[in-house]
Amino acid sequence: MVINKKLTTFILLTCLLYISTSIGEYVIHKYMMHNYNLNKSSITNHIRHHDDVNYDMTLSKKHQNEDLYFDLISTIVLFALIYVIYYIIIKSVFGYNKSYIFIIILSAFVALLYKVAWDHLHYRFHMFHKIPYNTWNKYEKITFHNHAYHHLQKGIKKGNYCIIFLGADHLFKSFNTCIDNREFCKKNYHKVSKNIKTLCDYEKQKKQLPNEIKFCN
Repeated sequence: MVINKKLTTFILLTCLLYISTSIGEYVIHKYMMHNYNLNKSSITNHIRHHDDVNYDMTLSKKHQNEDLYFDLISTIVLFALIYVIYYIIIKSVFGYNKSYIFIIILSAFVALLYKVAWDHLHYRFHMFHKIPYNTWNKYEKITFHNHAYHHLQKGIKKGNYCIIFLGADHLFKSFNTCIDNREFCKKNYHKVSKNIKTLCDYEKQKKQLPNEIKFCN
């Protein structure tokens, strides 16, 4: 009975740490990486990356290779956020007597794991000519579609801010499984880039996008 209680507590702790990590990823991606002021000051170049992504998820013109990778500043912020959250959950919520060093090491490991996973997957998501879609495993395809709907959904419906630790978008009701830019295109067609106009035209004409990316209508 004691063993079952300890196991249940451990599973609950693991789930809570995962969910909190997913929320941390959501917050950093949405509020830091998509912050125009931070992009203007080159603290992050994520919006530049969005401007460079074509309707089929390939990269246009002379893309910046570093934009494909999770930068050092974002990694440090993620580590700090994870540490604070993990500390509260492990010591205050569950009352585990774990040292600061243990939580620091755990937080650093998760942050490093996140960066490695992001760099691996994000490169694949946009570099089809080097690593064909049909060679990917199931997890890579699931995360690709999740990321494609982040890039290709425009306007106030943009979501799918979680790239590696999926889940927070479901909590915050920002998870998309298809593209619906009809209202956005009606209001903004005359002022968007040629690339976005192509995406709008494809949706209006009900053309099929590559690699199983789908429009809602």
